[in-house]
Amino acid sequence: MKFALFIILLAFSSTVQAQVVQLDSLIQGKPVGAYMSYWVDKKGDAEFEQVLAHDWWINIREDVPNMGVSSYPHWFKLDVQVPAGQSAWLMEIGYALLDFVDVYVVTAEGQLIQHDAVGMQRPISNRPIQHRYNIIPLPDSHNFYQIFIRVESFHSVQLPLAFWTQADFVAHDEFNNLAVGMLAGALCIMLLYNFFLYTTIREPIYLAYVGAVASFLVLQFGLKGFGYRYLWHDYGSWSSVVVFLSGFSAIFFATTFAAMFLQLKERGYRYYSIVSFFRWFSLVGLVATPWLPPQWVLLLLAALAMLIISLGFNAVFTYIRTGDRPIYIFTVAWTVFLIGVLLILFNKFGVIPVNIWTEQTISFGTVFEMVLFSMALGDRINSEKEHTLQAKQKLLGALNKEREAKQRILRSEEMERNAKEITLKIQTENNEKLEKEVAIRTQKLNSAKEQLQTLVRIDPLTQLLNRHYFNEQIPEEFRRCARERTHLTLMMVDIDHFKSINDKYGHLVGDQCLTKVAAVLDEMGEQGVGSAYRYGGEEFSLLFPGMSLFHANKMAESIRVQMAEHITGIANGPNAITVSIGVVSVVPAVGLRPEVLIGHADAALYEAKRLGRNRVVVSEFDGSEQRAAH
Repeated sequence: MKFALFIILLAFSSTVQAQVVQLDSLIQGKPVGAYMSYWVDKKGDAEFEQVLAHDWWINIREDVPNMGVSSYPHWFKLDVQVPAGQSAWLMEIGYALLDFVDVYVVTAEGQLIQHDAVGMQRPISNRPIQHRYNIIPLPDSHNFYQIFIRVESFHSVQLPLAFWTQADFVAHDEFNNLAVGMLAGALCIMLLYNFFLYTTIREPIYLAYVGAVASFLVLQFGLKGFGYRYLWHDYGSWSSVVVFLSGFSAIFFATTFAAMFLQLKERGYRYYSIVSFFRWFSLVGLVATPWLPPQWVLLLLAALAMLIISLGFNAVFTYIRTGDRPIYIFTVAWTVFLIGVLLILFNKFGVIPVNIWTEQTISFGTVFEMVLFSMALGDRINSEKEHTLQAKQKLLGALNKEREAKQRILRSEEMERNAKEITLKIQTENNEKLEKEVAIRTQKLNSAKEQLQTLVRIDPLTQLLNRHYFNEQIPEEFRRCARERTHLTLMMVDIDHFKSINDKYGHLVGDQCLTKVAAVLDEMGEQGVGSAYRYGGEEFSLLFPGMSLFHANKMAESIRVQMAEHITGIANGPNAITVSIGVVSVVPAVGLRPEVLIGHADAALYEAKRLGRNRVVVSEFDGSEQRAAH
């Protein structure tokens, strides 16, 4: 009678239409998510008694519930019927990365007959069966009961639930352990083989590969639960972060390996600095993982992985046209790497369902990509050796030809001259050659010295004379104009709102603006028989010996108009650039220092900026007084 009432309540419930799981050979080992219903405890404080009375359950329509990353506790409910006379059954929760799992078994009358508190954050001694997964023996005292499962996890909330008889579970578990052992063994073989190669060849790329394989091995151990089962089962906090740590480590070593393999630095890859930044940032994420919320760490790891893989594909397609066979193999391996990462991320975020194909593809894909990376590495080393051997053979052939030519010359000379004359001639030729080489080297050294002096004076971005050279030149011009009693004009030019340009369009556009302004100033400086300098940042200076105040004002206004009307059309930049200019012109008097002239020019520039920018302010200075006009 109680059983009939129980079945009627299940059949006519208005909120839950889940079916009863009949435990038999047909259901054994199959995921039973479609028989389950769930409820999300968004307050996180629901007690079991409240959940037992709760009737707003939502049906699950997939074989394996996958709720993605969630900080809320999830409750799952399942109705189970055990035929009389059957052997004991086991419930397998085949996902290792569940932090807190509470299993409640309730009879048809609502009596709690079993409670198991398991999960990765709890000691393995709490588990009724010490296994890498949560294995719960079902009671055999009742034929009908409900199972309530509370899951709270810092990782993805997934519940691959299946039922087994004890004998069949042992066979199933042995097969799974064998498969995982074969995958782990393959990774270990590649790890040891390449490590021994590194100890012999001392190529750093092998060490990067070994680090990547080791990281993926630890990652697989964490995902499959073997790490918790055999290594750190008594350290719950470590169990929570080991997957993240191995993930960041895998990104660091895989990126290092890819950068070395593709020779990004040697080839001058344009995004190498970004690749290098993200590569080292993965170590920052590794160190910060224990102190950050797990949800943040998972999002950071996912974003970093996608950025690194995207940059990797950009680099691959940049250099794949070179026809280098190892790059083709690397491209296939990197594609497999991308698929594996996408499967892991989409799986954990609940985008794709959890099934044998997605789970096993991740594991086998890891081994396959590591094998491909190893093949690509070996092929690249062989190619480099082959190229080196060919180069040596060509060099040896050239040396042999040169030696044969010299031998023919010597034989010819021996027939015409005696040994003494030959020796004297060789000595003379060597001396002349040495003298020529000394002369050539001396000339190159002098040229290099001149180039160095020029480089010291030139600003590398704008190609104008720099501040250092300005500080050397202004005292000389000051003394010469004082001696000749002529005017010395100084203009200080500042790009308006340059910081806003940098912040809005980026430093590359800012550099283009500086280059454009510098080109105009250099041209105007040459027209005015003067010199243009980059004074610092977005500020420039022009020095015009012999220019009067009247001509200085006209020249400054012409510069301002040139900037406002002609510097336009910078790609992805501002429509126009304006400048503010401060001008001072004076006949240097005895006792007057150049710093005073610079100070008055600066003051005029600041006045121009204060008055609204895009204007010229002239400071008329006679050595004792100053008044500004604009």
